[in-house]
Amino acid sequence: MQTLDIFKLALQNEVRASTFYAKASEITENDESRMLFLELTHMEEDHARRLVERSRQMDLGEALDARAYLQSLQEDAARTLGVEETGLIKSGDMHAVVEFSIGLEATARDNYRALAASVDDADDRAFCESLAAEEQKHYDSLSKLRLDMDMDIEERPML
Repeated sequence: MQTLDIFKLALQNEVRASTFYAKASEITENDESRMLFLELTHMEEDHARRLVERSRQMDLGEALDARAYLQSLQEDAARTLGVEETGLIKSGDMHAVVEFSIGLEATARDNYRALAASVDDADDRAFCESLAAEEQKHYDSLSKLRLDMDMDIEERPML
């Protein structure tokens, strides 16, 4: 896969994830989950913004107006969610929402690793690796939430 394709995929995934997390924050009845989903929404939006800023420095092979591309994705955000995602959100099944979210983060992490491997510039590679590490942290937070959801509140470790 070409660097430009991976870059576009990364932007698509950020918009898809931020849209999904925003909707998930609306349906959850658990305040801790809501706060995590809202935080993830903002983090994914920040990743997209940082990618757009970095695109000016990256060699993407052909001209790409990353800002316009991101704007078109955001304007079409409702359609970035497929039938599966929409069904999960509407079901209100937070276990399924968290499981799906974990998959989103794993995909994002792996995409950034692939993007890092496809660029020649050491600074671009470090930038992509830092985003991959942030996505890993999101993955870890959601994995912890999944474990916490399966425990009685009295059994959860103190924060």
